[in-house]
Amino acid sequence: MSKMNLLPEEYVKQRLQYRVDMLCVLLFGLVMVSIMTAEAISSRQIRNTQVTHASVSARFSEAADFMNNFFVLQSRKTELLKEAEVIAAMTDRVPRSFLLAMVVNHCPGEVTLEEVDVSERVIEDKPPAAEKKRKISSKAAKEAEEKKKKEAKPPKTRIVIEMKGFCEDFSTIATLLQAWKVSPLVESVNITKTSEKRTATVTMREFEMTVVFRETSEVLERLDQEQAVHDLAMGPAMEKTSAPANLPPDLPPDHAPDQEPQP
Repeated sequence: MSKMNLLPEEYVKQRLQYRVDMLCVLLFGLVMVSIMTAEAISSRQIRNTQVTHASVSARFSEAADFMNNFFVLQSRKTELLKEAEVIAAMTDRVPRSFLLAMVVNHCPGEVTLEEVDVSERVIEDKPPAAEKKRKISSKAAKEAEEKKKKEAKPPKTRIVIEMKGFCEDFSTIATLLQAWKVSPLVESVNITKTSEKRTATVTMREFEMTVVFRETSEVLERLDQEQAVHDLAMGPAMEKTSAPANLPPDLPPDHAPDQEPQP
């Protein structure tokens, strides 16, 4: 037995079209909700990324400022260390009294000194010509060269004595020059200027002399050695002078022979 559809065909088509329209509206709504949800999630992620980027940028700025301050302090530390080493090297490590005693001992009796200037000068190390022309090829050699440049070494110094005086003849100046040359602490002696000064009665010879000592460290080492030898030689003599005299057994210590009463 067959069923008969009594609904009009136009009604059935409208009903089917309505269902299709509703399904499209529902799908459109789902798509829009999904798009809006994705947009909201993306916006939140972008805001979080911007906040994280700002935080990281601020931390990087702080780290950059810290590194800049660190490098500035490091360079300042290096400069202060170099200045301290220069100041330590330029201090009077060799006693001036010793140097003036040398000046007095080396001058003959006929020499009269007008001016004596004692100074300590820094020795500038000049690399040889062959080392300047040498090319650094390997990376390790470059790093070693840079490390060598960055190492702070105390500057080498030497004492310079400049004297100005006069005497009666040039032989006295030659004697003075020879006396300084034979000193083991002196590296070079130069007569920078000589002239004659005539008066009503005598003719005097004026001179200017420059005495350059060896490196200060070497001078100090030689002085320490001489002091050690002097102490070693004076030790037995001091023991002999400090030892008590052998008195006869019948005399008390208060009645030593040939002993004068002390005031």
